[in-house]
Amino acid sequence: MRGSLGMERVQVPLEAQLVELELNLGADEYSTYQALLHNVEGDEILALSRLESKTTDGQPRVPVTIPSRLHLQGDYYASLRGAPESGELERIDRYVFRVLRADSLRP
Repeated sequence: MRGSLGMERVQVPLEAQLVELELNLGADEYSTYQALLHNVEGDEILALSRLESKTTDGQPRVPVTIPSRLHLQGDYYASLRGAPESGELERIDRYVFRVLRADSLRP
């Protein structure tokens, strides 16, 4: 998922227990990361800390796993912050996405 470049669509099957996102990084500069999930009204829905990056196809990414029990559907954004060895978290990027549940895709 790209940051700051428009809205991504995430399709979630009805039977899914988890929603998996991968937030792209420009550079992997921190040992751990924090992701904050918000609805479009700005309400924080979920905070995940101590996330570690991984590299897929040469691109560093931060995997974010969201429990489907949150019943996400609609527009959201995730704020990603890096945790330096000492000091406050530093903002990295914001990722905007739309969750489409499989039942909402039916004609």
